[in-house]
Amino acid sequence: MTGPVVLELVDSLYQGSLIIGDIPGLSPTNTLTIKPQAGKASGSRV
Repeated sequence: MTGPVVLELVDSLYQGSLIIGDIPGLSPTNTLTIKPQAGKASGSRV
């Protein structure tokens, strides 16, 4: 990563497993944020 990344999830129920290993470049400055899609307060369930 060379900067902050925001991953916005579409409103849905996500089942299964996801393993996020080491991410090159991840740091206190270059962050990874996972959140519901903008404007979807009811959001996704992970």
